[in-house]
Amino acid sequence: MVILTRHSDHARQILNGLQKNKHIYCEKPLVLNIKELLEIRQAYKNAQSRLMVGFNRRFSPFILKTKDFIKKSAEPKFIHYRVNAGFIPSNHWAHDPNQGGGRIIGEGCHFIDLCIYLADSKPLSIQTIGLPNIGKYNDDNVIINIKFLDGSIATVEYLANGDKSVEKETLEIFSGGKVVQLNDFRKLILTSNGKKTQLYSRFTQDKGHLGSWHAFINSIKLNLETPITFEELFDSSLVTLIALESLRKNETILIDQYLELMENK
Repeated sequence: MVILTRHSDHARQILNGLQKNKHIYCEKPLVLNIKELLEIRQAYKNAQSRLMVGFNRRFSPFILKTKDFIKKSAEPKFIHYRVNAGFIPSNHWAHDPNQGGGRIIGEGCHFIDLCIYLADSKPLSIQTIGLPNIGKYNDDNVIINIKFLDGSIATVEYLANGDKSVEKETLEIFSGGKVVQLNDFRKLILTSNGKKTQLYSRFTQDKGHLGSWHAFINSIKLNLETPITFEELFDSSLVTLIALESLRKNETILIDQYLELMENK
């Protein structure tokens, strides 16, 4: 079962598929609110099926090389991810809270998920701050700070106020004498002990779309674990929802406290 519909339909269609024990590949985001997320968690416990969300960047060859490079560091990581997302008009469906959920949930989830994957540690707290909307923007010029259990920190800068001629995505990671620099999935520089390894993808950007599909299909064919565990999907989705909540409340939110509060409502 493949879900490529508008964001507002995802949770309902996933719940329907899980009830019928269908294997599901859903394009991001998984959900638009915490109620949907908790309902899917409960349904997944009772289902005999696999659930995958299209967080494709995890499967990019450059990201796989990055993951292998930094996993050898015993120190916490500093991750900086800048996204030159570009402006879209206020009447675009992605901004509609009932259809698209806004850009943090609708697209920001990609970058939050990748930071969690690269940190390889449990996220603990979220703080989001943003520029004023000035009647033009829609909470889409923000900085999202994530703290992790092992001491790692990730910062996602999601910006709609830039120029589209500038590369969309730049990623830097510092940890234990190692530095990663990824420029728009076209150039990757891995530096350690004064030595640089430079890799290029001159003609195409491989952001892992095909790799994510292959990994999911192979997990079904070969009866392997789902490429992204449900726990990871849950954490990525929860952090994304909390990031928006943090922006609205203008405060740092502790993930476990927030989740406990929502579960007891």
